[in-house]
Amino acid sequence: MTQNLELVTTSLAVLTPQEGLRWISNQFPDSVRFSTALGLEDQVITHMIGSEKLDIKIFTLDTGRLFRRAMIFWILHNVTIKLPSTLISLTQLRWKNW
Repeated sequence: MTQNLELVTTSLAVLTPQEGLRWISNQFPDSVRFSTALGLEDQVITHMIGSEKLDIKIFTLDTGRLFRRAMIFWILHNVTIKLPSTLISLTQLRWKNW
């Protein structure tokens, strides 16, 4: 495990953010997830994932305390960028393999 972590760390250290996301997506196919809280930084990363058409699943964790405008933004976000994002409630986490 430590060797894998060192490989990831040294590989990512010399890559741009876009290259790093691509590298992670290629190294761990069908198993990379990105959790977004819908903040500005997350939107930049989401844009990179969508622009590169990377195999990275995006989700938002619904704690039951999201503001109404955050929920509206999440819906518009999915429609506008055409990059599906899953809304996961805490009860789903118990039953779904993420």
